[in-house]
Amino acid sequence: MGPADPRRQPGPGVFAEGLGAPIHEDDIAAVAERALLDDGHEGAVHRLTGPEVISNAGQVEAIGRAVGRELEFIEVTPDQAGPELFPFVPPHMVKDLLKAFEATVGVQPEITDAVERITGTPARSFARWAEDHAADFRH
Repeated sequence: MGPADPRRQPGPGVFAEGLGAPIHEDDIAAVAERALLDDGHEGAVHRLTGPEVISNAGQVEAIGRAVGRELEFIEVTPDQAGPELFPFVPPHMVKDLLKAFEATVGVQPEITDAVERITGTPARSFARWAEDHAADFRH
């Protein structure tokens, strides 16, 4: 499919190769439930992550698969990232946010087994999150 294809919608962003291990909100809720109901969590700090490393561009691709459209991450440089890219971030904080995003490029994030250890169920992948939220991305 080429750029003129109406099913293809570009998604501009910074640092396409920034890496993360996003966690599904249902996994956070499941851990919270166990922490509240089971003994042994008092004072504990549980480092929660998703089960796999995925790039920012990979997240956009996964959302595209979930909604049945090819989506493309179009990378812009930090100096091209205007307020429309971060509409809910106070302007004075954008520079620091961009530095934090830049720090994820080429750096493997921590992956923990905390979700599975605490709940007995493996953490959900980003692809699963995208499938669970596909309706949120459809027009």
